[in-house]
Amino acid sequence: MTKNIFKIISIDGGGIRGYAPVSLIQYIQSRTKTAIHNSFDLFAGTSTGAIICTALTLSDKKSIISNRRKYTASKLKKLYSNNATQIFPAFKTKGAKNLNWLFSFNKPEYDNSGLRALLEEYYENEKISSCLKPIYVPTFDLINNKPLIFTSRAAYEFGPKNLKLTEILMAATAAPTYFQSRELIYDSLPKNCIDGGIVLNNPALGALIEVLEYQKHPVYNLEKFDEIKILSIGTGIFKKNITRAESKNWGWYSWTRPVIDISMFGTSEMIDDQIKTIAKNCKIPISHERFNISLTNKNFSGMDNSHPLAIQYLKDEINSQWLQNPEELKRLDKFLAEMKLI
Repeated sequence: MTKNIFKIISIDGGGIRGYAPVSLIQYIQSRTKTAIHNSFDLFAGTSTGAIICTALTLSDKKSIISNRRKYTASKLKKLYSNNATQIFPAFKTKGAKNLNWLFSFNKPEYDNSGLRALLEEYYENEKISSCLKPIYVPTFDLINNKPLIFTSRAAYEFGPKNLKLTEILMAATAAPTYFQSRELIYDSLPKNCIDGGIVLNNPALGALIEVLEYQKHPVYNLEKFDEIKILSIGTGIFKKNITRAESKNWGWYSWTRPVIDISMFGTSEMIDDQIKTIAKNCKIPISHERFNISLTNKNFSGMDNSHPLAIQYLKDEINSQWLQNPEELKRLDKFLAEMKLI
């Protein structure tokens, strides 16, 4: 008897490094022979992952063909490679970047006008309800001091929760110290949001809890499924080896950026064990596969490094660790087969 599988794709935050999961999605599409939105039932994305999930599921309303997305993975890759400096202006030298960091002592390091212009160009006035598949996007609301999750489910239930994607994504990508927080009105109430990566950079666990909590909701209708499978894709992890000699005399200023990075990326790999624990105590079978790459060059690993050499470094690592790695491709193909996608 064929099992009905509820399939979740989860994409981490990571700024410019969002180029990595888009590249892997291109490979997946080459194996499944269909657009990614036809393969999964829920798209969960944090920060740059939210841009990827919404862009690749956004309905093309000008097309006479139903269920057609507006943007391809190839188009989205160009957003990262061709427009990176519009989001994160590149500095010619490390000294120039450090000087910019010094001048941003009392303000965000980057002006978000470049990012906003790109989002308005891509999404125009489309709302979360314009996505072809259910969406899950975490942020953190500073007014209420708790996570604020934007979902298609909530948008379908209540109009004031059906926000414009540009507004959602400006909130979802408002990484502290990098960009200013984002004020918006949600559910008729004022919110002041920052990047959800602060609490949930790997949204796989949050997406799973969302589906289990609202399993009877018509958006998910989990009762007709026999199993849940989650494909989780990272944006690369750079493990900074901070010695005691370096950190023992750090004050609040020196700890600011490392704490942000640790909270956003250090917890992402813990999600695997948490999902496994839930799976052991859940009536419906749950399986999960995680794909990420290791970044070792500290000069090119920053999520805001838009220098052409940094982009090329990322491409090289994607190729060597994923696209030209037989073992990883075999592992991915095996999971795609288990999901009945190939």
